[in-house]
Amino acid sequence: TSVLSQQKGESKTITVEGGAQKSSYNISVVNYDKNRHFFLSQNFRAQYDKALKNQPLIQSGIIINKIEVWVTNTKKETTAARNIAAFIDLGEERQTVTYYGKPENVVLDRLLTYSGETAPDNDANSLYARLTNSANKQLRNINDLSRILSDWNYEGGKNYEKVEFARKLASTEYTFDEKLGYLSLNTPLNSDEVLAVAYEYTLNGETYKVGEFSQDGTQHPSVLFLKLLKGTNFNPILPNWNLM
Repeated sequence: TSVLSQQKGESKTITVEGGAQKSSYNISVVNYDKNRHFFLSQNFRAQYDKALKNQPLIQSGIIINKIEVWVTNTKKETTAARNIAAFIDLGEERQTVTYYGKPENVVLDRLLTYSGETAPDNDANSLYARLTNSANKQLRNINDLSRILSDWNYEGGKNYEKVEFARKLASTEYTFDEKLGYLSLNTPLNSDEVLAVAYEYTLNGETYKVGEFSQDGTQHPSVLFLKLLKGTNFNPILPNWNLM
C-alpha cells in the first residue's frame, strides 16, 4: 500500500514601505479615461514629471488663479451662453507653434515637439495680437469668422473651432490642479464636442493669461477667443492630442 501526497501552493511577495503595502498592476493602454482629463498647455505637460519628481512636494512656481471652461452646448442652455472661437496655438511658445503662419509648410515631425520652456501666455506668439488687431475686428462676428480664417489658411476642426452659444461649465462640473495645470471634467466629452478654456496664473511674481474671460469686456454676441483643448477632429496627428 502506497500513500501519495501532493502540495499545491502559490508564492507571493509583499513589499512594504513606510507601513504601506505596495503591489504592481497593469492597465491596458486601451482602458485610459479618455475625453476627461486635459493639460491646459503643452508647457504644463512638459513640466509635469519634473514637478512631481520629489513627491509629495510639488515643484512648481505656478498658481492658477482663475479659469473658465467652455463646451459645446448640448444641453441647449441659454443662460450665459457665448459665441466662441478656440485655437490650438493660442498661448503656445513661438518656436514650436504648429499651425500659425503657413500650415502647409509645417514638417510633420514637429507637430508633437514642444520644449515646454516658455510660459503659456497670449503674447507667447503673435496669434492673439493678430486676432485682436483692429483690422480684423470682423473676427468677432461669428458669421464672418470662418471666411476670414480661411484666407489665413486656417481649417475649422484642425487649427480652430467655432461654437455658437457655447456653454460655460459651472465650477462644480470640473476640478483643476492649480499647480500642475490640468483639468478634470466630471463627465467625459462626446467625440464631437469641443472643449476650450481661458485661464490666468502667476509665476515668479508675474501674471500670465491665455484666452479671454467672459467678463473682460467683449459682449455677446461678439466672439470670445479661447485656447482649444479638444476639437471635433480629435486625433493623434494634432498637437492638442497630447494635452489629453
